[in-house]
Amino acid sequence: MGSACSMCMKGKKRSLYNCIDDEISLEEEMSVIQIPLLEKTIIFNILTWLPAEELHNLICVCRLWLRIIKSSSFIQAHLRRLKPGLITIEANHTISPSVLLTTNILKEQDDSIMVRELTAPSKITWSSCNGLILFGRFVDTVGKLLLANPATKRLMQLPSPTHGTNSMFEHIFGMTYLPSIKTHKVIHWFTCAGNNKMLGWEILTIGDRTWGRLNTCHTRLQIMSETQKIVFVKYVAHWIAVEDDDKLVVSLDMIEDEDQIHKTKLPCSFSGVDELLDIGGVLSFVSRVNNRSTHFDIWGLKDICEGHWVKQRRIRLDGVSKNLLIVGAAALENAKVIIFRAGEPSTYRYYTYDVQLKQTRYLDFDSGKTALVLPHVDSLVSCRRLYF
Repeated sequence: MGSACSMCMKGKKRSLYNCIDDEISLEEEMSVIQIPLLEKTIIFNILTWLPAEELHNLICVCRLWLRIIKSSSFIQAHLRRLKPGLITIEANHTISPSVLLTTNILKEQDDSIMVRELTAPSKITWSSCNGLILFGRFVDTVGKLLLANPATKRLMQLPSPTHGTNSMFEHIFGMTYLPSIKTHKVIHWFTCAGNNKMLGWEILTIGDRTWGRLNTCHTRLQIMSETQKIVFVKYVAHWIAVEDDDKLVVSLDMIEDEDQIHKTKLPCSFSGVDELLDIGGVLSFVSRVNNRSTHFDIWGLKDICEGHWVKQRRIRLDGVSKNLLIVGAAALENAKVIIFRAGEPSTYRYYTYDVQLKQTRYLDFDSGKTALVLPHVDSLVSCRRLYF
């Protein structure tokens, strides 16, 4: 009897120990599974460091992440962290109007990495701003504008321009963001239909259904080329025009005075391959010294009212054939790197010049023949909701 009781007691102790062990193992398991919830601000800050494409794919994780990633404050915070790279447009010799876009982010090493690809609806690429790309397309002589975000692969058609001739060669467009009024705007310069001695311009606020008021002026100014790009420095739009065989910089204040253009003489003779660039927040004129040289002069416009240019530096592109057509294409890294394009459209090659190190290197995008590059960031900015 005593032995039976002792066996019973041992059994009860054993089962008690088993229960305790089970509880301990369950607590340990729960401690592993139940990760403390992070505060919203911590999640917000962590997510701002992720690439735009990954963030776009993470909106389905939970409702909190969806609300954070879609919020205007997050999109703006994420945009401030971004490092500008290049958007490259591949050469397309087929009859198809579409082109392939690849985003390349320049690294400090001698290479570049491809981030993503997007088939764009048009070969005509006008501008890139805050991760959005402005495309132009002429269908049955009617101009169409399209806005795309390669990171989110969103596309939207903008209201068609309402003025100008039916020729795509007499229109130029550009897009910029005006932080003081928190809007993106598109400007359209054109030669007035029926009067080639009249220059016109109109402005579209992205999100509006119609273009703003038409402005015109009687002038001998002519659009020099349909490939001419509008350069924005802060809130002023600049482009090069022809007036009585002279080349001038035409400027328009997008905030203070949308009704009045300003003309500035170039600091030196125009070689035909010179370009305006935004280099470190200064309107700069990149001029080839002569057509048989790889030397370039960089001029900066210090006073738009007085038309005062300052020669900032002369640079030399080592390792680039002087027989090639060489043009300044873009500037990155807060004016530390200048991109140059060399060759003909079917064989374009791109080079970077490091202003501090005075070094030239070839850019191998590893994505076929590149026809065009533009400064670009991969952002979450929506084609439809452009107000921060």
